[in-house]
Amino acid sequence: MVSTPNKEQGMSPASYQAHRIWDSDLEWMRALNAVFADAFEHFDFTVEEDDVARK
Repeated sequence: MVSTPNKEQGMSPASYQAHRIWDSDLEWMRALNAVFADAFEHFDFTVEEDDVARK
């Protein structure tokens, strides 16, 4: 759970604004992460043994 900071917690105005922007983007980020997670399920990221042997 993301706690929303406020000025009473001693944050600078710029930091407070950055957190407000981040909070408003969380829903968009969740949607984007879901899209990438779905896409990456179709890729195989295992490293072949001969690739490791070359390095």
